Amino acid sequence: IIVNNLRKTKMLALNSVEKIAKKEGCEKISLNKKSSVISFHKFIEGTGAVRINVYWTTGTVGTCINHPRQGKTQLFRRDIDLDKLREIFRNPRVHTGNGYFKKDPTNESTKDLEQEAKLQLKLLDRELESIIRERKKVQGILTTLEEDRKREDKAKLKRKRKREDEKDEAEVKRLAEERRLEKEKERNLGQERKDRGVYIMCNIHESKHVSKCFDKDVVSIACGGKATIILYEDGRNAWTSNLTKKVHNKLNGRQATLPQATYVALGSRDRYYIEFKDGESEWVGCDSMTKLLEKDNRDVKSVAFGKEWDSYMVVFKDGSYSGKDLPLNLKKLLQQRKEKNDLKCVSLGPNGEYFLRANNGRAW
Repeated sequence: IIVNNLRKTKMLALNSVEKIAKKEGCEKISLNKKSSVISFHKFIEGTGAVRINVYWTTGTVGTCINHPRQGKTQLFRRDIDLDKLREIFRNPRVHTGNGYFKKDPTNESTKDLEQEAKLQLKLLDRELESIIRERKKVQGILTTLEEDRKREDKAKLKRKRKREDEKDEAEVKRLAEERRLEKEKERNLGQERKDRGVYIMCNIHESKHVSKCFDKDVVSIACGGKATIILYEDGRNAWTSNLTKKVHNKLNGRQATLPQATYVALGSRDRYYIEFKDGESEWVGCDSMTKLLEKDNRDVKSVAFGKEWDSYMVVFKDGSYSGKDLPLNLKKLLQQRKEKNDLKCVSLGPNGEYFLRANNGRAW
């Protein structure tokens, strides 16, 4: 904001005025701080005594001189700086280009002083009016800026509240989605448990121990010979005696930081198949089974081992299956079903027994 239409006045430092006057041979005769004027006398040869009045707040200098032709006159100069003031003290009759003459027929210096003071007062009044007008303009600008700032602050606050509301809304949605997913997870888990079965009836080695270990969070249970192993949802596992050392080490000796087992199948002759949470799997079986599992990209759903070393059957998650040396009655059943790829699981026994379930719930 630039205010450039005020009349600039030159204020002179009073102590500087006195120092210059003294240096130039002028004698101080009066000081009126209320009127902001200081007066000096100086004797000039051929002219006589000269009175010099300095209005230090406005930069106006008046000299009372006995002019050779015009008689006693007053010469006023405006906007005087210290350099010009020094010239006036040296030669009170010097012209600065911005003054005017006034005759003094009465030689009443006091009257002249009063008139000059009144004139200065008028000038100051005009300057004050101009300053007041400019002040109103500046105040108007400040008021406008303040109103703009308040509007911007209000807009910022509104945007901030909107962001907070959006954040709160997003958090509410996130929590609702978490609850929905949690409920869906619970429903899915409940359905998975229902599909797996939440009760057990068994007539196997250490049946009481197996029944005691069984619970609804069992994800996989396998029997092989006299050994039984149980896997739980949280990665825990339980087993009976006679479990082979290899399987025991694979499960019980596994580091806690590694993915836990989610499926296990046991067979005679130390055969086994174990699948882990990350999809990786390990097994011991015949060459035919090894080639199948290494080359096939289908996900395994169920593995069963038969009586002989080369006897096995694998059911995949897409319902398809593959096996070797299967019991005769199982082969006939699969042929009767036209080898449909809709199987869910299979189990094989040591003497030609089998259990087969399809995805539609039918079992044989």
